[in-house]
Amino acid sequence: MRRIPVASAILLLNVAMMAVPAQAEKNNLSATYTNCMDNSGGVTFDMIECTIEEHEKQDKRLNSAYKQALKAVGDRANTLKEVQRAWLKYRDLTCGFAGGAEGSSARIIGSSCFLQMTAERADELQDIAKNQ
Repeated sequence: MRRIPVASAILLLNVAMMAVPAQAEKNNLSATYTNCMDNSGGVTFDMIECTIEEHEKQDKRLNSAYKQALKAVGDRANTLKEVQRAWLKYRDLTCGFAGGAEGSSARIIGSSCFLQMTAERADELQDIAKNQ
């Protein structure tokens, strides 16, 4: 198994930290999350805790948006259910793979993947609900 050198891992984490405010605004992530990440000081455990807490909020938003979208699409609800099941499997496999390497940076990458994909899908479902 190939390991990422420590300097490379630190660089990746620094780049990820700089992207947090831009991603937060883009994906309707909460100000609480942005503040939490800003205050984490790059401590892996704290960053993961911030991400887990925000993922719980985004998962609730996803579920609400999904219910609204199901109502909005009418007779296409069964198709949307199939799409959502496929998306969940895709997200879980993609983020499981992304976070499956050894080391704490992989845990951050994996939890961030779940958060970002969930927030993006919630946005998509909200758009479906609005535009039907």
